[in-house]
Amino acid sequence: MQLIKSLAMKKSSDLFNSKHYERFLANQKQTYLEKADIPLPTLRNLKSVEPKIHEIKKILTSHEIGTLHISKIHPSSLHSVYKIIDNKKTYILRLNLLTKRREFQFYLDSLIPGISNNSQVMYHVDISRKIVPYDFEIIEVLPGHTLYEPTKNKTLQLSTLEKAGEKLFTLHEIKGKGFGYIDVKSFIQTKKIIGIKKGWDEHIFTNFEKHLQYCLENKLISEGQAKKLEKVFAGKKGFLKHMKYSSLLHGDVSHPNMYLSGKNLLYIDFDDALMGDPYYDVAFYATGTFGNEEWLTAFLKGYTKLEKLSKDFEERFWLYYLRTSLVKTLVRHKFGKKNKVITGNFSGRLEYALAKF
Repeated sequence: MQLIKSLAMKKSSDLFNSKHYERFLANQKQTYLEKADIPLPTLRNLKSVEPKIHEIKKILTSHEIGTLHISKIHPSSLHSVYKIIDNKKTYILRLNLLTKRREFQFYLDSLIPGISNNSQVMYHVDISRKIVPYDFEIIEVLPGHTLYEPTKNKTLQLSTLEKAGEKLFTLHEIKGKGFGYIDVKSFIQTKKIIGIKKGWDEHIFTNFEKHLQYCLENKLISEGQAKKLEKVFAGKKGFLKHMKYSSLLHGDVSHPNMYLSGKNLLYIDFDDALMGDPYYDVAFYATGTFGNEEWLTAFLKGYTKLEKLSKDFEERFWLYYLRTSLVKTLVRHKFGKKNKVITGNFSGRLEYALAKF
């Protein structure tokens, strides 16, 4: 089931024909991963932004949602997230804290589940800032939980990860044109998914040198690792440039973005959705399983239920694994997170991938 109130589009539709959307597209073209490419001054300011309780209540009241209980849930890097309980239902409220940029990606959380058989109730999206000075989305919570909880409690079932792999394959069956981040305006108007870049190489190499330099300057990687990274990717430019077909990708495949509702495994949070090589998503997930290889084995078992991996899977997989490891190393340092990946560490994960070349 999918629902998005018409009022949200009426309030925000003019923004798609404004300079706000032009700036949004320009920013997307210069972004590889938002959490990695956000400027440090913006990030520092972001940490001081916190919506007031009366603003949250104003949002909920305007949509006839009671406020029996409001609680802030696990911190999000770029959003403020709250769990709302009224007398009838439970909701998740997400607010965009980047006040200088409109969160057009919120619409993807409504549009993509509608075409990918991902049952999710999107109650409302509003980026007009007429109610409060923040973009926001309200999602009706289905009974269930994300896979973050069983991962943390060490109760995660491998059969659940098989479901996650199989579900991701069905998402990748959705094809489109172009590469990179999605043109949200075109998606809304035509129901066609179009990436904003002409080539897959354009996206993969976006800010590659900047990411490399950041990690080198902050001693997150050695000079030897940096040189090998440059050499590996320089040798793959042609391969990436000649990729002809693109699939719909989630862009942030991880246990917090997998939701188990009864026997159904759903993907949530499509803010980073893009068009590209489906093995990119698989490799992105794999970087989060470092030290827990049985997770990846189960995930791939589900992913390959309907179709075998291609002959060049290894080549593509390890290239994306390496690119993702680099950017995740940067992100965790930038946000001050601990230097570990479930078990193991960043340098170990990066060195592990480099050894494949």
